[in-house]
Amino acid sequence: MEDLRKRIEILVSSILISRRFFVGPAARRQLFGLVKKHNFDPVFMKISGVLGRLSWYLKSLEIDLVKVEKGKLDPSVFQDYLTDLLGMKGNDNLLQDIEDFQKSFSRIGGRVKRELNPDFFNHLKGLSSLFLKIKATLNRLKKITKESPPQELQVLFHATTRASQIVAEGFQKKAPKGTGGLLTEKVPGVSFTFSLEIAREISKSQKDLALIFRGAFTGNSLYQYARKKGLIKDIPRIYTEASGWAKGLFTPKKEYTSKDLIEEKDVWTLISIYRIINKYMIGQGKKFDVMINREQLVKSRGYLERVALSDIAVLVCLVDLNSPGVSLRSLEKEYRVPQKAIRKIMKSLPVKPNLNA
Repeated sequence: MEDLRKRIEILVSSILISRRFFVGPAARRQLFGLVKKHNFDPVFMKISGVLGRLSWYLKSLEIDLVKVEKGKLDPSVFQDYLTDLLGMKGNDNLLQDIEDFQKSFSRIGGRVKRELNPDFFNHLKGLSSLFLKIKATLNRLKKITKESPPQELQVLFHATTRASQIVAEGFQKKAPKGTGGLLTEKVPGVSFTFSLEIAREISKSQKDLALIFRGAFTGNSLYQYARKKGLIKDIPRIYTEASGWAKGLFTPKKEYTSKDLIEEKDVWTLISIYRIINKYMIGQGKKFDVMINREQLVKSRGYLERVALSDIAVLVCLVDLNSPGVSLRSLEKEYRVPQKAIRKIMKSLPVKPNLNA
């Protein structure tokens, strides 16, 4: 067993998620400390959470790669995003890292399953499968980028709650405060994504929140949403996490059941539960992580209660990504773009909410 634990230590230390994939320096140091002490349970949990997110991103990557192959997405944009997401800097050899992981897993995977933890074996097996797909994606992309020169202007997508105003007047240098409520506004520039799927997820969440604030979506709406996503048994735990996220926006109950959710009328309780349901779906690899910022949402409640629902939409725009001041935030597939780099607003796409009344 000690020999196996030592091998696990080496394996986990070489796993890509210990150096990439949503694990910052502090969390990384903590993981290494736990591994050194052979305290693997928290490490298993961390890998489990990363698996869900990584699965979602890989599905999205595969969709985008098909667009590249069909000529609908510039390979250079996809290359920039993928390189940044996977933490590939300079001479960093991701393919070699994947190869090393596969060799380690093939040597000790069976013993992990028999002697240590079957669930951890399943996580490692899931990682192995994902890494092989990433390897295939990188190889496909390498072939495409050799054949396709970069395009001058890119089609990008912007989720907004002010569609008609922006279409009529163009983007302002600084968006009015309190007109969205989902994200912080600390990063300069207009937020764009090259993934229509992500833009729609953001816009759907904005519309869901607006309709919850207006009372159009009730506790029963959220119950049906949770049931559809297979999360009914998790409702007590979701409520507990929602209470923590809300930080005083409502007074928590000691116990909370599915019946309580069906009868729930408090807006902030519903909003908080909605946020955590989506978080659970992210862990299952089923949804993009729309990071709802609580403070911004409190400030923009009044706006979301009165904005025309047709103004909550996705704008399709032509953007010059070679313009100075453009920056990439890979986890969100997000570009921050200065106003002068937005060359044309092509059209506005309506979206439907996730919830049902």
